[in-house]
Amino acid sequence: MKPTFALDILTPQRKFYSGRVAGALITLVDGQAEFLAGHDPVVASVAMGFVEISLDGEKKIACVTNGTVIVTPRSVSILVEAAEWAGEIDRSRVEGSLKRANERLADESMLWQKDRAEAARLRALNRIAFLERHPPGPAISPSA
Repeated sequence: MKPTFALDILTPQRKFYSGRVAGALITLVDGQAEFLAGHDPVVASVAMGFVEISLDGEKKIACVTNGTVIVTPRSVSILVEAAEWAGEIDRSRVEGSLKRANERLADESMLWQKDRAEAARLRALNRIAFLERHPPGPAISPSA
């Protein structure tokens, strides 16, 4: 049996996931990093992308936004703005968000909202790319 560690994925809205896992592959600002039990302590910036959780020989993948990961030898805490399983993402809603963001970026009268519109565009593109690579399937239920 592989050694496990405690993994928590937290957003401002909810505890997205909490449980023991064998590994976590995370998209960081400078590339991907895999964390296993006993890893040296690390604090790093999480980039928009994904978190792949290894659990009982299975891999489950969640779409995440920017944030921070805190690693100790016995635990990993991922604090992100948002985290979703593929089955939680409504593609038509995301495509609508992308369309609105692109319209705001093209509208010169909305330049004061350019940063917000660009952030919304990047989030939508991340979610669409995630769904294309990882179509909805069974999700890991968050633990209490």
